[in-house]
Amino acid sequence: MRKLISSIFWVTGSTIGGGMVMLPAIVGVYGYFSAIAIVVAVWLLTTTIALTFLEANCYLPERTNLISMSKQLMGPRFKWITWVVCLGFLYTIMCVYISGMTEIIGGFLEKNAIFIPSACLSLLSVIAVSIPIYLGMASVSHFNRFIVMLMFLAFFSLVFLIIPHVDTGILLNTKASLPLMALPIVFTSFGFLVIIPSLR
Repeated sequence: MRKLISSIFWVTGSTIGGGMVMLPAIVGVYGYFSAIAIVVAVWLLTTTIALTFLEANCYLPERTNLISMSKQLMGPRFKWITWVVCLGFLYTIMCVYISGMTEIIGGFLEKNAIFIPSACLSLLSVIAVSIPIYLGMASVSHFNRFIVMLMFLAFFSLVFLIIPHVDTGILLNTKASLPLMALPIVFTSFGFLVIIPSLR
């Protein structure tokens, strides 16, 4: 049961992350219904892919990672393709997290008349996240739970505070358009796929 709860927090933490922070600003410009459509479509697609990953992972022996999964199911050539795709995907997610954290911290500091260069804030963000990783998996798990709880608290506080200011007339009268430019950010928002083999 403890492992199940920990896995739920891992999936939640890797889904509601840096991409989700940027999502309203990126998809909001395409209109309310277009934003909902793209998020739901990508969520359905990534959930289908996640269930396929899970089925393939359960078919193979325990401790099988994504690279060995691709090697055993599709051949050694695909092992290298998976390496490249995983590195690119994880690099993209890391950039989104660092950029999101830098913008949030920078915006908060600027409101309090404290000005720190964004390069320094990016470095501080990386160091802050690296400390639990250096301390080991148990501390990463606790840190992840703390961050997820903090995000839920921030989300429900924001919803509670913002509802009186929502103007449905403006919300529903936005011009709908095809949000193709938002697709990379929306996909990185559902970045939990790579951790599926680790949850077993």
